[in-house]
Amino acid sequence: KRLRGASDSLKGIGIQSAYRSAGLGDGGYYGRYDNYGGFFGETSDAAQRRAIETQEKTTGATKALGQFRNIEEATSATRRAMTERYKVEF
Repeated sequence: KRLRGASDSLKGIGIQSAYRSAGLGDGGYYGRYDNYGGFFGETSDAAQRRAIETQEKTTGATKALGQFRNIEEATSATRRAMTERYKVEF
């Protein structure tokens, strides 16, 4: 159950990013094509999209790490209980 939770946290990164970015433009560059002047820089939509993706990656990774921490704690508790019960180190 906890491994599935960690997996879902990581899978949800793309879904949440897409949801939060839905109202933004294409996030491309603007300006003229070729060597005819114009400014080729990142649009504000692209910057916002990148910020959203970074936030979602951080949130998803933090949730997954929490799930892994819970797994480690449960494993340690099980080892202690088995060691106490069977008098053998696990």
